[in-house]
Amino acid sequence: MEFLLFWKDHWMDAWDAAKVASLKENERRKYEARNQWGDIVEVREDGYWDTRGFDKEAFMVLKVPGMALDTDKMAVLRDADGKLLKKCKWFTNKTKIPPGILNKVESHGRVVEVTDTHFKNFVERKLG
Repeated sequence: MEFLLFWKDHWMDAWDAAKVASLKENERRKYEARNQWGDIVEVREDGYWDTRGFDKEAFMVLKVPGMALDTDKMAVLRDADGKLLKKCKWFTNKTKIPPGILNKVESHGRVVEVTDTHFKNFVERKLG
C-alpha cells in the first residue's frame, strides 16, 4: 500500500490565538478541518506512485509493500450530524517516526519505503 502524506505546515498554522478566536463558525470549521503535517490524504495500491508525479513541495509518498489496501486510512472524520471535522482521519505522528526514516525523506526524493511494523508504530487516528 502507498500513502500520499501532506508534508509541510499549512499556511493557516501560522495564525495566532487571537486570529483563530476571531473566526466565524464556518471559518473555524475550515480551520479545524485543514490538512496538517503528516495527514494521510490518499491511499493507493503498491506501485501507484512509481509512474505518477506529485507535488514534492507539499507531499511525500510512504510505501508499505504488501500491506493490504485499507481505504479507511483515507476517510474523512465527521461529527454525529455529518459535518466535516477533519479532512483526514489518520496521520503520521512525526515524534514517533524513527530518525533514520525521517532522514530518508529528502534524500530519497520524498518517497520512502517502510515495513508495516514501522508504519503501525507511527500512524494514529485523529480525535474528533
